[in-house]
Amino acid sequence: MTSALVGLRGDFMAINQLIINNFLLFNGNDESPSFNETFNQGFNVFVGANGTGKSTLLKCIYMACEFSRNKENDILPERYFSSNKSFSYNEPGSYKLISRGSEFFCEFDYGFGMGGFGIGLFGGYGGTPVDKDDPWRTLNINSIMIPSSEMLSHSPGFLALNHKYKIPFDQTQIDILANAQLPEAREIDENTRNILESLSDIIEGDVIYENDVFYLVKRNGLKIEFSLEAEGFRRLGLLWKLIRNGLFTKGTVFLWDEPESGLNPELMPILVETLYKLQRNGVQIFIATHNYLLAKYIELLSTNPNSLIFISLCRDKKQSIKATHSDTYANINNNPIEAAEEKLYNAILQKAMDNKYV
Repeated sequence: MTSALVGLRGDFMAINQLIINNFLLFNGNDESPSFNETFNQGFNVFVGANGTGKSTLLKCIYMACEFSRNKENDILPERYFSSNKSFSYNEPGSYKLISRGSEFFCEFDYGFGMGGFGIGLFGGYGGTPVDKDDPWRTLNINSIMIPSSEMLSHSPGFLALNHKYKIPFDQTQIDILANAQLPEAREIDENTRNILESLSDIIEGDVIYENDVFYLVKRNGLKIEFSLEAEGFRRLGLLWKLIRNGLFTKGTVFLWDEPESGLNPELMPILVETLYKLQRNGVQIFIATHNYLLAKYIELLSTNPNSLIFISLCRDKKQSIKATHSDTYANINNNPIEAAEEKLYNAILQKAMDNKYV
């Protein structure tokens, strides 16, 4: 079972809790779910070694949010559970999931908890249609997920090719490209304008979309195709374009897998400041990272100690995924980032001692 509980936080909706059981690499039972964590309305940071489920958690939250907006079908949206999409790897039209060697069929349901709605994914044999008037579908949660792979450089013909041939790409990669190709918002408020201007100062221009290609138009007039720009600028340029398209409204759930990828360390505080500006505008943020600088800047630049939580993922002796949470970076249990930093520091000291006595 996997469920995401949503409740009112102030004057907008936020993801309160995620419960996962027997889903992909998460393995547990009803009495002891594989993952059961409460989230923060503001900033939520997942840390953990490779293969501990950080990306899976982001996709689970994103899938639940997107399903709250799905009013076209009366069954589980095929685009998230058909062949080669976000979770499954089966025949098109099949809702079979593979979880640690066992097979599960999807059945959606909803429930109530923590003052909000919940959505569940259960293991079983068969699937129960969800009525179009299901309460979950009335929530209409706006969500944006940026996957770890950069997609704007692949824009020429990508969506048309996928539509015709159903190429095997993760649905989050398709969605982010489609969101970036949307027209710019006609009006933006002053806070959003300030965020855009600060990002434009870093990338030295604005991002435009013309004839199925993204460009970074520099302030000196130079027009650079996105694939030729530095990767760090492409990451920030994508964020600029999504903001300019008006996608970060109050109550948006924003998920970003490894935002540090390709980013120069000196740009980390600027990225984090931008994310906090979005958060203060009513955006709930989920980040998965392997980077010490990013994690520490998220903590250092926080102006509200109650708006941040770190969630650490690791494997126990039975190779099951375990999660712990902390309000501070220093108190994160099983932190592979910190372990790597300590290992490097010890290696430097050992090298210095060896050289001293040569």
